[in-house]
Amino acid sequence: MDTSNVINELPATSTRQEGWDATDELRENGVESLKRILAAAVPFAVPVSAPTNAPPPAQERPQVRRLADVKPEEVGWLWWPRIPLRHLTTLEGDPGEGKSFVAQAIATALSLGRGLPDMDPTTPNNVLLLSAEDHAGCTIRPRLEAMGADLGRVFCCTDGFTLDPAGLELLEELLKDSTPRLVVLDPLTAYLPSNLDLHRANEVRAPLKALAALAEGYDCAILIVRHLAKGSTSKAIYRGLGTIDITAAARSALLAGHDPDNRDSRAVVQIKSNLGPLADPVGYSIEEGRFAWTGSTGLTAGQILAPEVEDGALSEARRFLHELLSEGTKTASEVEAEANAAGVSKGTLRRAKKALGIKVSKVGFDGSWQWRLPVEEGVL
Repeated sequence: MDTSNVINELPATSTRQEGWDATDELRENGVESLKRILAAAVPFAVPVSAPTNAPPPAQERPQVRRLADVKPEEVGWLWWPRIPLRHLTTLEGDPGEGKSFVAQAIATALSLGRGLPDMDPTTPNNVLLLSAEDHAGCTIRPRLEAMGADLGRVFCCTDGFTLDPAGLELLEELLKDSTPRLVVLDPLTAYLPSNLDLHRANEVRAPLKALAALAEGYDCAILIVRHLAKGSTSKAIYRGLGTIDITAAARSALLAGHDPDNRDSRAVVQIKSNLGPLADPVGYSIEEGRFAWTGSTGLTAGQILAPEVEDGALSEARRFLHELLSEGTKTASEVEAEANAAGVSKGTLRRAKKALGIKVSKVGFDGSWQWRLPVEEGVL
């Protein structure tokens, strides 16, 4: 045995005081007593720290395969060619553009097997919604019910967790329990570790790689909802919040937004596709809290990301609407009739409504929608 790090411990006895050591024993009882104690002492090992210049642990040898031995695989699609199965897809857009609505509309169609725009009906499948911002009872369920989703096939988790090793194990347990065909993380930033720098590629790669592995292992699509960064750039693909590696890790990237000249004209535009052709933009609307697909549209990513400029028609509509509602609450039908008489189009009226922050509420179960100015409304 290597005794270089072994110390003989003095046995405790009732005659020796606390803190008694070899010097005390030698002085009080002589050298022979000390020899007897040392002979009977129980040895123990003192841990030796590893030298600071120790080499790092050896890495496992990466697996290299002859391509002739790799079996070709056909890409499966949840929504061709926008959302591939067994891969990551991002859904990006500014706050208020309806990204969560779009994700929930996709979930609804999947739960019913209804088929998404440009696709035939499919077999109904399960969906797992991970939402850190929307309330399950107040927001998510009412929206899905309004869209006619099969709620028995939609699983929802609003409890926060982090995509560290422990959190990834929890996510895998959720996948085993709910067997989803689609997993939605809304938004991605809520699930990344708090000490992770979203703009550093080397820190973001690990959780994204783990998510991609789960998508492949459980034969599902993972849709990552992501906000846009402030500012402008020449390409839509660089506008997502955080490092470009997030977009690089995804096999498809979707952008949701509206025409700056017409807020009612909204679309999902594909800005990246590694596994198929770029899809045509598909329109959608959100009216009084209800979502609907509106078919093919000519709206582009460039239009969605262009700065919104208030034109003369909008300025006039804002002034008209402010003056009208300054008189008191009006029903939606009254407002539309007055606007039509004043030559304000429905599209411009809705833009003015949004710009002024008009509050809308329903009076009674079967009552009419009421429009009113917000309490804090002041100068135009």
